[in-house]
Amino acid sequence: MAFHRRLRNVHILTTAIEHEAVLNAAAAWPDSVSRSACSRWMVSGRVDPEAVRAALRPATCLISVMHANNETGVLQPIEEIGRIAREAGVPFHIDAVQTAGLVPLDVDRFSLDLASLSAHKLYGPKGVGALYVRRGTRLAPLVDGGSQEGGLRAGTLNVAGIVGMGAAVRLARTERPERVEHARRVRDALAERLVEVLPEARAPAIPPTCSPVIFTS
Repeated sequence: MAFHRRLRNVHILTTAIEHEAVLNAAAAWPDSVSRSACSRWMVSGRVDPEAVRAALRPATCLISVMHANNETGVLQPIEEIGRIAREAGVPFHIDAVQTAGLVPLDVDRFSLDLASLSAHKLYGPKGVGALYVRRGTRLAPLVDGGSQEGGLRAGTLNVAGIVGMGAAVRLARTERPERVEHARRVRDALAERLVEVLPEARAPAIPPTCSPVIFTS
């Protein structure tokens, strides 16, 4: 998004708790990046949608927020942030690598323009991923050459990896209820054990969209 507007003033809005894949990419524009604050970071780790709204600038060309944190599992309020982005006319990207196959992803409900996924988080092959791009979203190619991927990424496609990711996605959709229930049992067992071995631990009051496995002493 930024390279597409490289001849103009750009501003990228992301958060301080993103995966390095996003933070390091944004670092290419060190003077043009804002990292929105989280509300009660040590308790819930959730991004404050109003902080995102307050950080918008006329030159903001992209908002990028992870769907779920890769270390805490906390789900971010992307539906609210998506509405803010849509109202402001700013493209909205989410890093859905941690939630693909586990949490329903509705690109219209969340007002998404871009969403990143990786096969290996779905038990698929490493080295292949997917990028959802809403029709009309304009991107600049990062790899020039051939016309593969609609001209966005030159190079011969990893057909075996793509087929493997497709199979993994189908399995994830079919098995999602069982996988979610298993993850819930493991989460609850961990929470119970932590309280046993750390009596001073407590489970903070957090929104229902957050994982309860967040403890502070």
